[in-house]
Amino acid sequence: MKYSDLYPVSVIGLGCADLSQPSVWLPYRNLLAESDIICGGKSQLAALAKALPELAPQESGEPCHCNESNTPQAAKLPTDSGSQQQPPHATAQKSRRFLPIGAGFDALLDELCRLREQGEKIVVLASGDPLFYGVGASLAARFGEEGEKVRSGLVIYPAVSSMQEACSRLALPWDDAIFVSLHGRDENIHTLYNAVHGARCARPVCVLLDHKRSPAQLAAALLERGITAYTMHFFAGLESRHTALKSPSATGCECENGAALYVSAPLTEAPQTMPANAPAPGLLILEPHRRA
Repeated sequence: MKYSDLYPVSVIGLGCADLSQPSVWLPYRNLLAESDIICGGKSQLAALAKALPELAPQESGEPCHCNESNTPQAAKLPTDSGSQQQPPHATAQKSRRFLPIGAGFDALLDELCRLREQGEKIVVLASGDPLFYGVGASLAARFGEEGEKVRSGLVIYPAVSSMQEACSRLALPWDDAIFVSLHGRDENIHTLYNAVHGARCARPVCVLLDHKRSPAQLAAALLERGITAYTMHFFAGLESRHTALKSPSATGCECENGAALYVSAPLTEAPQTMPANAPAPGLLILEPHRRA
């Protein structure tokens, strides 16, 4: 098929919403209902299947299998004859496949390319905003420019990023903030040092974390460099609107995976106050004292 005949890949930003709520998915229901492939994290696909069960593949077991080369393979459901001509609202009879995002993202991109070239309609689910430290950049590099039409192979549906959400809960302007991602990346602590140095204790520094680096560890590392003029805010579970904006009285606060948590402390106290474990994904905001 010619590129001009292929369907663009649609990328839905899910923001920091509670994915268990059907209202999150309803604006995209028609797009999802017309798709052949829905690609996303396992938790996202599970939430979609629970919130809108008519869009889920009706089969037991894992929805995705791998071939011998470890390339993801979407499991296709059998359909009744003639079901391909059903209108978009006839979601229960459409042959739809779930393709989980996991290890081997390059292999997943290859599989999406193959499926698209076969004429499949593909929707990718992305947490936060797809183009802010998300999958959107990789998808744009693979599907963006085709012939003379720039970005013709990709349609992005933006959403509120986790950093926007956290700043809004703090009523903290973020137009001059410095952003750093330590989530799933090889950058070491010097990336954070450089960001804080560039902020000159006058601009907020927002940091995405993974399970390898706890807030308490990062606070201690900053203090070793003599950096003190910040208040440290840590968020986990931003999808919950019940994340209270208050500091716990107990020290050494722990957070179970997926639980909503907010902790705030002056950087000088943060090694004792911040979580010693590493809830993932987590978000740190270093707020300059003069703006606190």
